[in-house]
Amino acid sequence: MTSIRAGGTGVPPSSAIRRYLFGYFVTNVGVGGFTLAVGLILFARTGSAEMFGILVGMEFGLGLIGQVIGVSVLDRRDALKVAIIANVVRGCAVLGCGALLLATAGTTVLTSVFLVSAIIRPLYRAASFALVVRVCEPVELARVNGLRFGLLQVAQVTGLLWVSLLNAVAPQPVMLLGVAACLLAGTAILAGLRHLPAKEPPDTADRMFGRWRELGAAFRRTPAVAVHLLLGCAGPLAVALAAVLVAPVNAELGGGALGIIALDGSAAAGSFVAVMITRKFAVERLPSLIWAAPPLMAAGLLLLGLNQSVPAGVVAFLGLGCGSVLSATALDSLLQYRTAARLVGRLAISQEAAVSLFALVALPVFGRLLAERGVGVASVVFATVLAGFTVAFAVGWSVRRTRLLTSPVGIPDRIEGRT
Repeated sequence: MTSIRAGGTGVPPSSAIRRYLFGYFVTNVGVGGFTLAVGLILFARTGSAEMFGILVGMEFGLGLIGQVIGVSVLDRRDALKVAIIANVVRGCAVLGCGALLLATAGTTVLTSVFLVSAIIRPLYRAASFALVVRVCEPVELARVNGLRFGLLQVAQVTGLLWVSLLNAVAPQPVMLLGVAACLLAGTAILAGLRHLPAKEPPDTADRMFGRWRELGAAFRRTPAVAVHLLLGCAGPLAVALAAVLVAPVNAELGGGALGIIALDGSAAAGSFVAVMITRKFAVERLPSLIWAAPPLMAAGLLLLGLNQSVPAGVVAFLGLGCGSVLSATALDSLLQYRTAARLVGRLAISQEAAVSLFALVALPVFGRLLAERGVGVASVVFATVLAGFTVAFAVGWSVRRTRLLTSPVGIPDRIEGRT
């Protein structure tokens, strides 16, 4: 596959990288805020977190469809065009939904837009992943991907804070208008990369299936990567739990609009702290972050389960924000580090699928626990689940040691010679 870089196109590579990362960040502020906005509106109009937990689980389930579509589309279409079209459709849908909700009390349109967005979301994420190779030189891939992974977590939590602020000062549907503004603004920023040359589509009809055969062979050759993908579910799951938790926690604690700002603000602060920490870590030291992250998130939820107060909630969300970024950044960076370049995209989709399958089961259960047993019991149960990631890591580490996270994920020679 031929890859074409930003250099020599009239767009300075550093400028293309900055524009890409800025557009990516702004877009994901909207993505992160959208889930919370839907949760707050549904909770205000139904009085229950159960429906929202089910919807978030369905979001991840429909995301599997989006991932399959994303792979097929990106094998045949220019990644930048896919990213722009996906975001414009999603932004306009959210904008229209917000306008309709200002005029009516119904939630059917909101639910429909939420589920459509669930299919579009992984399509955009896969396209933005593919764009990395067009905006930077090969020697800069590790640095840019590290920034990208960190920015994703920070943007999602910043989106929670942005929506919380809008919820405090305006009618709830205005939150959706703020989300749409971020989605469309991020799209406009990415559109500035349209002068970069497009990647030529593959000339082999079987290329998509050939890539999956390569990935299957790589899994058989390095089975420990399955544990890596399992551990990678912890960070995204914590971010999703925070989005589901914030409205019922704040209602139970009587925090009001300022309580939501405090909870999401502490999660945002935790994510920024984690990004500062990960910048100081070399690759060989990243496993220490994985040891620390799940217990940190579990301890926050356990505190919330044992002490339902606003200060405890702030500390819990601080732990969720910090632990999710530590976990996701360390594991994603190691995944990039250990994987053959031609498999990175497929392995990233596999990680997304693992997260989707895990969340598809966990989040509806979490919503039911919140509705039937309250914040305390639900928090303790999922503190135990997050602690289980540490147990999985400990077992894998005792058997494989450093090879658990660093054994190269490559393509067996017999497969490579056939495709």
